[in-house]
Amino acid sequence: MTDSNDFRHPQVGSWGEPDSPNTPQSQPQDNATVFASQDPSSTQGFNQPPIQAMNSTPVSPGSHSPVQPGIVPLRPLGVGDLFSGTFEALSKNPFVLFILPGIVTIVAGILTLVTIYFALPDFTSLVDLDAPISTDDLSTIGMTIALRTTPFVLILLGLAGLFPAIVVPHGTADAIIGKKLSAKDAFNRFKSRLLAMIGLSILWAFLFTLIASVTFGIFLLVGLGVADYVTYRSHTQVMAVFLLFGSVGAITTFLVCLFFQVRFTFAQTVCAVENLSPFKALKRSWTLTQGVAFKTLGRTILIAMVMGAVGGVFSGVLSTFTAFNISTEFNSFTISADPQMYLTTIPLATVASTIVQMLVMPLSQVYIALMYVDERIRKENFAYTLMEQIRH
Repeated sequence: MTDSNDFRHPQVGSWGEPDSPNTPQSQPQDNATVFASQDPSSTQGFNQPPIQAMNSTPVSPGSHSPVQPGIVPLRPLGVGDLFSGTFEALSKNPFVLFILPGIVTIVAGILTLVTIYFALPDFTSLVDLDAPISTDDLSTIGMTIALRTTPFVLILLGLAGLFPAIVVPHGTADAIIGKKLSAKDAFNRFKSRLLAMIGLSILWAFLFTLIASVTFGIFLLVGLGVADYVTYRSHTQVMAVFLLFGSVGAITTFLVCLFFQVRFTFAQTVCAVENLSPFKALKRSWTLTQGVAFKTLGRTILIAMVMGAVGGVFSGVLSTFTAFNISTEFNSFTISADPQMYLTTIPLATVASTIVQMLVMPLSQVYIALMYVDERIRKENFAYTLMEQIRH
């Protein structure tokens, strides 16, 4: 179990970003202040190793092997270390890193279903009970349910998704130094960082929308200008111009958004464990990914592939409980046969899909937390900081 004294100041994070060299010198008092500085030019927070050792790796006494107090060795991490550390973290503390987020997710899913159930429209006034389901029926009922439930459902599932986003990086931080995060500490850290993480989510959504809109808007305006120039030509040529600029604009927008997504990969982890504001968390992530964007992208793609495989397993399990044997031939199924069947199936399938995605999120979040540690070890001599944390 994690010593409660390790985080007796919940408002102070366990892993701080490096201070500037001009920060006044002070002695560490707890976990938070030990992590306050890793700048090689600063002496705050812990005793700096000799200059010749600054870029080396701590080794075990009497051995040339890197120190490994927890799930990964304290050295630059390879892809194999990231995957082995991820699964070892989940196996060493499955309750906090997987089961507890899963419980939160499932509870949120149940509340979502209850919300959808009470928001179900009076289908008898929307469709013909004695006629086969039509496309118009599907659209009418689906739109009515969406309008009644979407705001609450998005808020509920969003809050549930923030729980592992905050707790899992903290659990990974403890696992790296051989400690085990308790459920009590997990909830304390969740409460202390919830508002900041909500702010980060809102800020990132705004920036993502702005970036996508501006990028695609530029191509749209250019396309309109060119189309206006060729209005005297055939309709086919005008459509070809729109198709060309629309396609190039969509591809460019995707690549630009992907670039920013990669550069902000560590924003949630940083916000959770370094206790930074949303703006500073984005800036910090940008700094950590400087010069390693392609490596970060490649590693992220690898974990995405694993998540897809694991998610497929979860989907298969859930489908055995949520599947409804509804004929794909609409003319063989009428609402009068079972009025609630359709209205229950679609929301349930949607919620089940969301739950699957959220259940596999801890896997990705542990992996990204280890990527974050790897970059700090490579750029900030973080291995020695972790060693100092162990001594305290």
